[in-house]
Amino acid sequence: KGYRVYTLDPLVEFSKQERLPPAKELRAVDSICMLNKTQIFPVTGCDGGRPDCRVRIFDDRRGMFIGEMRTPSGQEVLGIVMRRDVIAVACEYNVYVWSTQPVVIVAHIETTANPRGLCCMPQDGPWRVICPGQNQGTVRIYSRGETGAADPELLPDFTFPAHEKSLQALALNVRGTLVATASEYGTIIKVFETSRGELHYELRRSATSALVSSLAFRQDDLFLAAASEQGTVHIFRLDSETRAREQEEADGTQAVRTNFGEEGGAGVLSAVVGAVASTSTVEGAMGMMRSWTPKYFSVPRSFARFHMPDHDKCGKPLWDYRARCSRIVGPQIAFAPTRGDHLYVVHYNGFLYTASFDEAEGGEATLVSAVAWFSPRPDFVIRKDGGCAVTVSGEDDRAAEEGDT
Repeated sequence: KGYRVYTLDPLVEFSKQERLPPAKELRAVDSICMLNKTQIFPVTGCDGGRPDCRVRIFDDRRGMFIGEMRTPSGQEVLGIVMRRDVIAVACEYNVYVWSTQPVVIVAHIETTANPRGLCCMPQDGPWRVICPGQNQGTVRIYSRGETGAADPELLPDFTFPAHEKSLQALALNVRGTLVATASEYGTIIKVFETSRGELHYELRRSATSALVSSLAFRQDDLFLAAASEQGTVHIFRLDSETRAREQEEADGTQAVRTNFGEEGGAGVLSAVVGAVASTSTVEGAMGMMRSWTPKYFSVPRSFARFHMPDHDKCGKPLWDYRARCSRIVGPQIAFAPTRGDHLYVVHYNGFLYTASFDEAEGGEATLVSAVAWFSPRPDFVIRKDGGCAVTVSGEDDRAAEEGDT
């Protein structure tokens, strides 16, 4: 019926609305976001399981709705991104962009199937929309003509291939110059620059397929974190050494992508074994193995990892407070703005984890604190003493998760 707003450091309930004012077809909140750090909240709801085709703008300070937008043809709202000048609304096959003054549609962007409502925009500078393209696995970057006029290096509207499978996650860096992508397979994370779509990094999360729930750049773009449904956060280092290693393997990578696909995993292993078995000579088999090996084993792996507690050996959380119709698939992550070696992990099991990692050596991240930020109990309150909650060590199969078996 309502929402709550928290600060992370320290974890404090900043404001809450137990029940929003009455609005047509808004019986419960389905999704909500915040305009920067203001008290303006775009909200979508649900009414008896029926999809919501409206985005309502709620002013928390005034305690009232101050605007409403309705998608053409009554399409369900799946994602919202808002800045001060425009608001982008993602539907399953379209993204609509409204200006805020006046409230009119200024762009209509067609996409492929986008059930997660993937869409992002930089918060500063001329607005640009990054969303799935019209073909599976592609990324489209769209902007109005004035963006190209402001910077001749920026193309106003272009699409580039990112993955063979459908996109599962998108994230922009603070400046809007880099976009990170993950497919529904979830083994490979890629980073592209947004002015031309050039691939900068290709990173291996794991050999095990998993849905990536969140991607986050650190403010200085030196690290990228990826969280998945398996209860593990992978942290990648984005520097010249990583790029140089990728360039050295570029020739072998292209040959393997052509023959076996980009995502790796069991499907590729089966294809390689079958191809090698059909080769009549030992020399031919060894040559084929050499052409395959650079792609799968040379893609840079994570620099550091954080295995969340309170998970079973299959990587599932011990508690699940999601609503039955929730589209949340895993934890949400963010780097601490004042402590670059700290990472926040907000989980639907009700815990906020803070982890720290060694910026020089990497390796296994350390759990700093675990605080219960949510519980369905009516009398629940966040502990004011800032103490840590009791957690249970996960018995996850780390070897399988990291692709070592």
